[in-house]
Amino acid sequence: MDLISPAMTKHFPARSAGEDFTLSLPEIRYRVGELVFLMGHNGSGKSVYGRLLSGEWNANEGAAHIRWSEKGTQVAPGMGIVMQQVDQNLALDLTILENLVLRIPRHGWAILYKPSTQHRYRAEASLSNHPELFRKRHHQVSTLSLGQRQTLAFLCARFQSSDILLLDEFLASTDRATSQSLLVMVREFVAETGTAIIISHDLAMALEEADRILVLQRGLLVGDIQRGQDSWALKSLENLISL
Repeated sequence: MDLISPAMTKHFPARSAGEDFTLSLPEIRYRVGELVFLMGHNGSGKSVYGRLLSGEWNANEGAAHIRWSEKGTQVAPGMGIVMQQVDQNLALDLTILENLVLRIPRHGWAILYKPSTQHRYRAEASLSNHPELFRKRHHQVSTLSLGQRQTLAFLCARFQSSDILLLDEFLASTDRATSQSLLVMVREFVAETGTAIIISHDLAMALEEADRILVLQRGLLVGDIQRGQDSWALKSLENLISL
C-alpha cells in the first residue's frame, strides 16, 4: 500500500513590489520503504509543501495531507516532522527525557494522566544507541550542542510516526559526522517499512542516498527521477533546478 499526497494549490498574493507565488502540485505517490529527496532552488516551494503536509498551513485548493492509497483504510498514516530550525522541534526548558516522553502517543483516557513509568522506560530505551544523550537525559535541551539537538529532534519525530517522516533541511547545519549518523537512522527507519522525505539543497547527498528525487521549480513539479534512470546524474539535476 502506497502513500498519496493529493493534488494541491497554495497561493500567496504579491506583497509591496514582490511577485505573487503559487504552489501547484499534482498527486504524488510515495512508496513504503522509500527515501525521497525534495530539491529546488530557494523560493521553489519546497518548504511551502512541507508546511502544507505538516498541517501548519492549509491549501487553497485540494487536500494538504497524506493518505493511504487503499481507500477503505480508516487510520491516517502517522507523520513525524523535523523542521529546519531545530529549536522549533523541541522544548528547550525541558530535559531530553521529558521531550521524548511528551512525543510518545497516548490514546483514550491515557491522555488525561501523567506519562507512566512505562513511557519513561520506553524513552530511555530509545537513547540506548546514543550514549552521550543517555548520559545527559536529565539535562535541559538548551544545554545540548546543535548536533545533539538535531539527533534528539529526530528521535522525537520517530515516536510520532511509524509511517512517514518529513525532514526539512535537517542536515543543513550539522557537521559531517552528525549528518552521517542521522542518515543511518533515516535508512534504518526506511528499512522498517517507513517512508522519509528530506527537503535539501545538497545534490551530491541526494544522488548518493536517495531512492528518488523530486524537483520543484517556481511552485511546479518539474522532475520525478528514480535511481537508475538516465537522468540520475548531477548535471541533469542541475539543469532541472536552474530551468
